[in-house]
Amino acid sequence: MNKSYSKVKHIKTANLLLEKRYLIKESNPTLGNTTQGYIMTPNGDTINIPNVQILKTISQHNVKMDWNLPEDGGKGNKYTAAWIPKKWSDVFTKNKDATFSFKTPDNKIWEANFSNKVINNILNSKLSENEKWNRFYKITPDISTWTFVNYTEKGTNNVFKSTENTPKNNEYKTAFDEIVNILFKARDISWENGIKKTIFNTESSIKDLSLAILAWVRKNKEYDSNLLKGATTLIFRESKSSPGIYLQPKEILGLLSNIFFFGDHSQGYAQIQPEVAEQYGINMVSVYTYGGSFDALYKILKSNYNIAKKYYNGDTVTIYKDNKLTSIPAVGGDAALHMALAAHNAGSGVLGEWCQTNIPNIANRCNKDTRKPWDDDRIAVTDKSKKIPNYFPKKGTVYSYMPQIEKCFNSLVYLPERVKIAKSE
Repeated sequence: MNKSYSKVKHIKTANLLLEKRYLIKESNPTLGNTTQGYIMTPNGDTINIPNVQILKTISQHNVKMDWNLPEDGGKGNKYTAAWIPKKWSDVFTKNKDATFSFKTPDNKIWEANFSNKVINNILNSKLSENEKWNRFYKITPDISTWTFVNYTEKGTNNVFKSTENTPKNNEYKTAFDEIVNILFKARDISWENGIKKTIFNTESSIKDLSLAILAWVRKNKEYDSNLLKGATTLIFRESKSSPGIYLQPKEILGLLSNIFFFGDHSQGYAQIQPEVAEQYGINMVSVYTYGGSFDALYKILKSNYNIAKKYYNGDTVTIYKDNKLTSIPAVGGDAALHMALAAHNAGSGVLGEWCQTNIPNIANRCNKDTRKPWDDDRIAVTDKSKKIPNYFPKKGTVYSYMPQIEKCFNSLVYLPERVKIAKSE
């Protein structure tokens, strides 16, 4: 096969696939808050950078093709485009909060570089150009074969070199103090101002929670970082992780009702009902401790997350807004996680496949023919031909519950990495 003009254009396309700076266009980033002096890379490492400012995480970064070649009547751009993820978080799923670009105090902007080992192996082989492309077109596109390489200064080939190493085990005290600081700030922003906050927003209770979380991760070797953040978020949302909750009349009366009248009132830092505790094999006595509440919340959240993943995917959920079905960002960019967190407030009954009905703004589970809505006296008839992808139903106060959840969850970006460092002590 002769090397035609179109083949030359394909070779240029291959070269572009190897170079991130030609492959991706970065939209104008919004300057983030100054972090505590470290970033998480897409491969899960931590780099210490004093006074660093994060510009974008990989979950915020859209990948765009940066060339304009004709299709040439064949695979061309369509095939090469199939190798490119829509977002880098599609590849580095466990590190969605990893930093894509950041700014150092000298006003230099650094961006992540990625490489594809499969494509590299083909293009770096000793095959002829025609054979390389024949080989390339025979393999199935696989976006998971991209790997993180390093950070380079924007517009140059300068590689970022950290002057400080990732914290080691003997720096446990620093890592622990950072955990306390992260949790204290997360609770502070999720706790409305008032007399209760003034009295009970103490660092001592946060230290106790931090110790409980560290004890839990040492015992549970395999865990999901987002569920770790989710369980922590729920403790803050439900009880502020403050012992002051046990002085509230509602808590005291609820406890007495549960003991003497077989009541089913939510209790403890996790605010779990006895019926729910029994369902998940949770000892109700344990929810009066930080460790017991965290374990219970993680267990319930994980169960609901596994259920939610059967029905929800992507980074948005759908709600009725102004009489229209509208997509809104999901907590953590994960629709299934969003719904699992919502289920703690609204119940696991909100999880599932939902369809439109004869009543505007009301949806039914698709496996139900009719239903009397939670807040409506009419009977809603299910239109099973109109499924609503990623539907987030409005039940009780869950719509006002979730913005607080999101605010707290987003403030825990670096909790998993700090815990990872501290737990090995």
